[in-house]
Amino acid sequence: MLVKGSDGEDEIVADLVVDASGRSSHLPQWLAGLGLPSPRITTVDAQIGYASRTYTYPAGQPRPSWMGLLEPLRAPDVRKGCYAIRIENNALHVTLHGGGGTQLPRDDEAFLAFAKTLHGPIADTIACLTPTSPVRRYARTLNRKTAYHRLPRWPEGLIALGDSVCTFNPAYGQGMTVAALEARLLEQMLRSRRDGTPFDGHGFQKRLARVTAFSWLMATVPDRAWERPGPALPVKAGNWFLDRLTDTVPYDPRTYTTFSQLFHMTAGPLALADPRLLSRVLIGPRPSTNRPAATA
Repeated sequence: MLVKGSDGEDEIVADLVVDASGRSSHLPQWLAGLGLPSPRITTVDAQIGYASRTYTYPAGQPRPSWMGLLEPLRAPDVRKGCYAIRIENNALHVTLHGGGGTQLPRDDEAFLAFAKTLHGPIADTIACLTPTSPVRRYARTLNRKTAYHRLPRWPEGLIALGDSVCTFNPAYGQGMTVAALEARLLEQMLRSRRDGTPFDGHGFQKRLARVTAFSWLMATVPDRAWERPGPALPVKAGNWFLDRLTDTVPYDPRTYTTFSQLFHMTAGPLALADPRLLSRVLIGPRPSTNRPAATA
């Protein structure tokens, strides 16, 4: 591998080169420089952003009855939502979401004003609390998948993993878990390799694609609903099911457990095929007209 710096070039000899440089990876350009075909890159951008901050409870201030609160976005009409959870040190962490390019708050006044546009109790809750952090905004939520596994040729001794291959909208909280699963896959393949044989980098990319497949689906199905013109029928059907699942969660502990396991990746996609879950979701409560926030 040739490393170029301000003081010249250095050649580093390695049995295995790992691209873990994240969203800023230049690997497609490097492969093109070697005369290899360009990989297919798929992007899904719902233009979702979020603004977060923490609060503390003043002395004598009663705590809310809930530990966590969720008011989800719903394309195309519900462009504002929130997530709040009680955390350590007597604090409340609050995240406000905006979809479809909705403007995010930048300061105290705008943060509270945004919260007041929501249907749940979050505005009344934070109005009595003391902010302990500035408003921190983030809007780099593009989903991107690079299909290295489909290239007909691949350099020996090279692999890519993490966000350099597949990035997710961080609002869904899957990136670090997927990266850990990819690292475990690398460990397994390194341990099973025979001594003296080169590492099967192309085989690794193919197996990595299977590791990321379900998380990609869980992140991009709801995000594709924001695309214009309207999403395809399979995306509409998937979002209908996810909306019904979310609506059922506050009223059914079993559904909540499965929902939590799916998004924490302790359960696989087959959990969605459980007849008991399907029946609960299909006959579960419909969203009320005022869309109350879900609390737990």
